[in-house]
Amino acid sequence: MNEADRLVDEFCGNKDGTTYNCLDDDCAKLYFTIGGEPAINYFSYCLENEESNLIAALKLAQLGEYERTYPVFVEVLKNEDTDNMFSAMQGLAAIGTPETFALIRAQTQNENTYIAKQAQYIFDYINRKRREQ
Repeated sequence: MNEADRLVDEFCGNKDGTTYNCLDDDCAKLYFTIGGEPAINYFSYCLENEESNLIAALKLAQLGEYERTYPVFVEVLKNEDTDNMFSAMQGLAAIGTPETFALIRAQTQNENTYIAKQAQYIFDYINRKRREQ
């Protein structure tokens, strides 16, 4: 572990190597910036915390860790919290499989017009990026 990683661990409460402060936005930003194993360890720990699991899943998906995050996003889509549903769709987009795109596409028919519009925007964005490649 290098000095920067040690300082971030110390700042974020990981003095004993087993606990982190998952509800601190600064810690999430620091670990995401560091990336690699320290970030995966941090967000994996936070994935187990109900209060931080959606943010942790989103960050892990952005770091390429898909297998453990997919179930979190699927479960959140069953939720009626608009902000959480939007974050879940962003996580599904980061995973980028046909199955996740189908879940996003299905949300374009959501009764909540905000979610339906956001799902359509995400879906259109993905298709636009595909055409550009």
